[in-house]
Amino acid sequence: MRRNHRLRELKRGDCFGEMCLMDFSPRSASVQAVENCTALEISTACLHQICELDLAQFAMIEMNMGREVSRRLREMDTLRVSGGWGCGEER
Repeated sequence: MRRNHRLRELKRGDCFGEMCLMDFSPRSASVQAVENCTALEISTACLHQICELDLAQFAMIEMNMGREVSRRLREMDTLRVSGGWGCGEER
């Protein structure tokens, strides 16, 4: 049985799904909008085209995605050590 846990609330300009683009593995989480919003999808095929057309731009996108994953990992490590899980919900 799957249980839903709120990990964070995203704000305008935030991203999600970057791990799937980087490691080609199934998603590790789902996203659900709590209000109307617009999301931009960047597919793996689109990212591959950027790689072929502009390697420097591709490298910058990959580095930024890696930084975001690293930032979130550090945030979760801090929450785990402090005993809190954020967004007012315990695990």
